Amino acid sequence: MIELQQVSFSYGNEPPVVRDLNLTVNKGELVVITGKSGCGKTTVTRIINGLATHFYKGELNGQVVIDGKNQRDLPFWAIGKRIGAVLQDPSSQFFADQAIDEIAFGCENYGLERHEMQQRISRAAEKTGSTALLDQRLHDLSSGQQQRLAIASIYAINPDTYVFDEPSANLDSEAVDQLCRLLAALKNEGKTILIAEHRLFYLTEIADRILYMENGVITETFSSAELSRLNHDDLRRLGLRCASLPDLNTSERSTNKEEAMVIEHLSFAYKKSPVIHDFSLRIGKGDVVALIGPNGAGKTTLVKILSGLITEKSGRILINHRSTGRRLRRRHAFFVMQHADSQLFAESVLEEIRLSAQVPEQAETLLQSYGLFPFKDAHPSTLSGGQKQRLLLAVAESMEPSILILDEPTSGLDGENMRLLATKLRQLAAQRKTVLVITHDKEFITLACTRLIRIEHGRKVTDAAIIR
Repeated sequence: MIELQQVSFSYGNEPPVVRDLNLTVNKGELVVITGKSGCGKTTVTRIINGLATHFYKGELNGQVVIDGKNQRDLPFWAIGKRIGAVLQDPSSQFFADQAIDEIAFGCENYGLERHEMQQRISRAAEKTGSTALLDQRLHDLSSGQQQRLAIASIYAINPDTYVFDEPSANLDSEAVDQLCRLLAALKNEGKTILIAEHRLFYLTEIADRILYMENGVITETFSSAELSRLNHDDLRRLGLRCASLPDLNTSERSTNKEEAMVIEHLSFAYKKSPVIHDFSLRIGKGDVVALIGPNGAGKTTLVKILSGLITEKSGRILINHRSTGRRLRRRHAFFVMQHADSQLFAESVLEEIRLSAQVPEQAETLLQSYGLFPFKDAHPSTLSGGQKQRLLLAVAESMEPSILILDEPTSGLDGENMRLLATKLRQLAAQRKTVLVITHDKEFITLACTRLIRIEHGRKVTDAAIIR
């Protein structure tokens, strides 16, 4: 179904990101491409789904053959009908305002009859667990819910081949299980599936092959069994994540830390829809707090309030025992958003640090500590998703906030950089900084966090210490 023959690709005048790549994916196979951030795996998905040449306008050499047809001979709309693309940031592929209209959009463009369209919308929503979301606005959905809608919109078109880029990045554990079942169902239907992914634990039972990519070339191939047998040193050498999730051990929380932030009876609603309900919490200096819970539970809304981006409806927030409004909270807290592009402004990676740093002379040292010094002269937009995430974390550290808030910081990170981030957060905690992390990443939580807060329906339901 997919054949790449001596394929190379470069963005503009940049060096090739993919070099002399040969890849064959047979009909009905589920193949995973993994590797360190920046290895070229996202670019491979863009080559196959046509975005590399039709949207990014890069230079492609070699042959890309889709179901026996040379991709160069296919118009872009025809590629989209054969290959369904689910991008890492689902909001970047939406066209409609309402969820049901987004699922219908592709069907409308391919001229399906109304009754067939309605059947496909219902089936796609049911398959992806999105039925309850159909009447909602896309803007009001959490990132995980948006991801499910993106998959549903592709499922409704019913292509023979699916290409996913980090599909689990924004999903809670229940949604990841649902995604795994959906992928297995697609495979049983004879669909061909290619997935670029860092998180491998949910794919080991259904993947036919796991391809390891390095510097634009596939260098190793693993079966699921072979991947599961890799030891800790092998995973570190390859920069991979674990093939199975670790156990998360908790105990009763100690209260002997000096308080950095106190939240008292906080409430918030979007228009008339309550999101945060009578929420109270005490956070100590040196705490690294994991905020967990299902998609749509109110986690991102909570941290937007804490960082001064939006105003609470009622309640109060104290920082260092002083009641604070939005403006003062913005001076104490830095919020690293989930999608890094919205917070990157400069013309080069180095300038991005210097733009905000308390001590600009330390910018190069900071880039080295995040593994970004080789890219210091590159434009931030040319970085991979994981590299952008690391750059934004470096920017945050350079500003020296007393409270650092991160929303899904490991969504684009490989195993190596996930472990680097965990080390960085522990170092900040040792400096008595306070860190809050919205995350579904259990592997990261066990390495980085000291405390676990679970939120459901805008309420705190669990508060425990994490044992390492």
